[in-house]
Amino acid sequence: MLFRSQLGAVASGQIVAASLHVIAASGTSLDVTVESDSTSGMSSPTTQLTFAQATAIGGQFLSAVGPITDDWWRVSWTVVGGSFTFVVAIGIR
Repeated sequence: MLFRSQLGAVASGQIVAASLHVIAASGTSLDVTVESDSTSGMSSPTTQLTFAQATAIGGQFLSAVGPITDDWWRVSWTVVGGSFTFVVAIGIR
C-alpha cells in the first residue's frame, strides 16, 4: 500500500522528518518506509527513511539531511498477519 504527495525537495541544510504512530495493533508486524522520486508516477523511488518494524502500539521519529532533489514523496507499508491502525506525518524544515 502507499500514499504519495508533492511535498517538495529538501535543500542543503534542511531535513526531512517523519513520525510513525501506531494507534492499534492486532497483527504480527508493520513495515513502513518513506520514499521519494522526481516524478509523480514514482517510477524510480528511493527509500529515504525506514522505520523499525512495529509489532505493538508506539511511536518512532526519523530524519534525513538534504540535499534530496526529489519532490514527490510517498509512504509505503506492509502489514503481516492482521491489522494495524497508524498515522505517518512527513515534513521538511
